[in-house]
Amino acid sequence: MLRRDALAPCAVLLVWTIGIAVACMQLVNVQQRAAEDLMLREARALFQQIVLAQAWNAGFGGVYVQTPAAANATLCPSPDELVVLPDGRTFQRIDPPCMAQQLAALARARGYEHSFRMVGNPARHPGVELEAWEAEAFRRIAAGAREFWIIEPDAGAGRSFRYLAPLVADQSCSQCRTEHACAPGELCGGIAITLPGIHDHDVTMQAMASVRRWFIAVWIVGGAALVLGVLLLVRSRRAALEAARAKSDFLAAMSHELRTPLNGILGLTDLALAEALSEQQREYLLTSRHSAERLQRLFTFMLEYARLDVRDYKAGTGEPFALEDCLQVLRHDFKARAQEKGLTFHMEVAPDVPPVLTGDMNMLVVALSQLLDNAVKFTDSGGVELRVTVQPAGLRKWRSLLGWEAPTCCLAFTVQDTGPGIPGELAGKLFEPFVQGDSSLSRRHDGVGLGLALAQRIARVMGGKVTATSEAGQGALVQLTARFALPE
Repeated sequence: MLRRDALAPCAVLLVWTIGIAVACMQLVNVQQRAAEDLMLREARALFQQIVLAQAWNAGFGGVYVQTPAAANATLCPSPDELVVLPDGRTFQRIDPPCMAQQLAALARARGYEHSFRMVGNPARHPGVELEAWEAEAFRRIAAGAREFWIIEPDAGAGRSFRYLAPLVADQSCSQCRTEHACAPGELCGGIAITLPGIHDHDVTMQAMASVRRWFIAVWIVGGAALVLGVLLLVRSRRAALEAARAKSDFLAAMSHELRTPLNGILGLTDLALAEALSEQQREYLLTSRHSAERLQRLFTFMLEYARLDVRDYKAGTGEPFALEDCLQVLRHDFKARAQEKGLTFHMEVAPDVPPVLTGDMNMLVVALSQLLDNAVKFTDSGGVELRVTVQPAGLRKWRSLLGWEAPTCCLAFTVQDTGPGIPGELAGKLFEPFVQGDSSLSRRHDGVGLGLALAQRIARVMGGKVTATSEAGQGALVQLTARFALPE
């Protein structure tokens, strides 16, 4: 079985081969269409030559040719067209239709590939014998077509090009045979032209032979370049993933090892605070505890970020939880912090939000904690609000109704504050790791810039995203969307 990394080059080579084959087929089709266009031009040119010869004949009222004493039925069936000169020579008048018939007969006798014949209008000559394609041509011409052509299989292995254009009478027609003359502008008939067969195999082979070497060279060079490029990309991606995994493993291990002694420091600090202490000693211990909590929170962020940096991590599914339990955890963690700063803290859940969801509650709490932590941290007056609403289902609703996938629900968690807002220059880099609004050493707020990046990664794992809208000095509105399965 092919390795997973080998599938990408094979797929690229397959797509490249299909592309070359399609290009080759398109070129063959272009060659065939060019051959058909050439046949059409030849048929039109032959038709114009025949019409020009007939116009020349009609301009003289017919032409006379010397014949034996008896009328030549092959030239003209009427003996009244004979003229005998005093010296005994006999001439017979040939009108334009007869001359065209003689030219067609001469072409067949000499074995010319092009053939044509005069065809009467079936509307004026009901008894005229027409081939199927000629009858169809007159129907099309009667409907307004200027000409008709078709490619039909012939007796051989190819196809014949058949063309018919109408003959419309003009004033010169009455000079030849008044008893059979058409009124000017009337459709008298047409000229049916048949050109030699177009051999599909020969045309295809000729087109293939002319470009075969070039296509083979392009396929080899282009395919080799594509496969080499994909292999390099796969190798680079594998190296990047291994480096990211090693970095994440190191970060997770270090965060865990550092959090263990911190827990001891916090525990002993709590024990010391329970003893009788002077005000200064208690202040020292409280400052120490606050610093340890900040450090513990930082290591927690780093650990969660390292968790999500591993590409094969997926949010837990199949664990039903009550949304109110999640909100209660957040309320417990942030309401007291907001009140310490004199801020209002409010949560609102829309009536149509399902009370029980199936998903990873712990990851949702972590993501929302990052948003609320930033809102409380950067807001000095006013308040912080968390709203939970249902996002429109869109096409997923129909997919669920049709039974193509299990019913799901997309929730939007919107955090709005009255803080200073987000500077415009940070809008494009807001969700990048280690990006802060104030990165100077004298900044007022702690943190390393992982909060929003962590929330964005969690949201993507849970089938959603994080977006932020803000204007400087007017607060910020950050929305996290996530998709949850609905319990049966």
